[in-house]
Amino acid sequence: MGFILKSYSMKAAALVALGFGVVFGGVTANQTAAAKARNRVIKVVKTPGTDYHAKTGAIYSTAKLTKKIHDAGHFKHTVFFSNRTATVKKANGKTAKYDAIISRNGKVSGWIWQGNLVKIIAKQAQSTASSSSTDANSDTDTTGSDSTNDGGTEVTWESDGNTTVTVTYGSDGTKTTQTTKGGSTVTKVQPTTNPASKFSLTDYRASFLKYLNQERAARGLEPYTESTGLDQLAQQRSTQLPSNFSHYDAQGNIIADELAPQFGVGFGAECLSQNVWSASSTSDSVAKSDIHEYIYDDAASNWGHRAILLSPELHAIGMGATLQQHANGFMATWTAADFN
Repeated sequence: MGFILKSYSMKAAALVALGFGVVFGGVTANQTAAAKARNRVIKVVKTPGTDYHAKTGAIYSTAKLTKKIHDAGHFKHTVFFSNRTATVKKANGKTAKYDAIISRNGKVSGWIWQGNLVKIIAKQAQSTASSSSTDANSDTDTTGSDSTNDGGTEVTWESDGNTTVTVTYGSDGTKTTQTTKGGSTVTKVQPTTNPASKFSLTDYRASFLKYLNQERAARGLEPYTESTGLDQLAQQRSTQLPSNFSHYDAQGNIIADELAPQFGVGFGAECLSQNVWSASSTSDSVAKSDIHEYIYDDAASNWGHRAILLSPELHAIGMGATLQQHANGFMATWTAADFN
């Protein structure tokens, strides 16, 4: 996330831009020419998008494991998303798998040994799994699986020994299930469970403003008023973020400040964010996450976002959001909020 405040005299007022990939904690870098030569990336495969908790261990900047950038122990309660796995051959000749991870708020990213990740299982899925395993009337019971995720494929087999289920996740977001039993195979192809078409800019704006004004009301502040011109400015800014997640252009100019006259508005402040878009995401959940991160999880930005959202001096707001694939392969929402 990033924020910028142009010309207001609050305690947190500063002309600052904080971008995606902020390093937290006191992790030391360990990068040498020798280290670069030790590890070789054999392959990187795209896998089904999954949420994890990281137990412990180092988080590296790349799959070559040459630079430690985080200690996973500092983020035990953080939800990480992963959809890529690298097979790495190490100096001792052994092969290990490392997953590319990014926190749901986009602040922490890198590569971590697969063994240090714990998959987060939805409560409904846990309930279903428990029911299946204890149902005495069930004809078949899943007794094993090979979930290496190589090539985005998961294989399970049933206790009768005759049924195999192969699930393959395509790069286009489709899920193909092949069930083989008694020599016959049934194939079922399903579209992605949460396509980009499910994201609504109108709903995002309504939810963002609702949650923001709830926070302001709880503190006795007047609500923000939505501005059409600021909405247009913020939407334009959101489309620029996938290629330049910054408040500034190459010449050091504040982009929103330069664009504001085109939409007939003044410019006072800006907040930027990105969120991973997965099967469980909704327009409302993205807005709710943005507000929570801005107000309650913003220490790395010296609480600059919170100062803007809870400002008594700013009165109008515009919101923009764009859903686009991240350079690292996952879908993400890129959001902007502009104020005056």
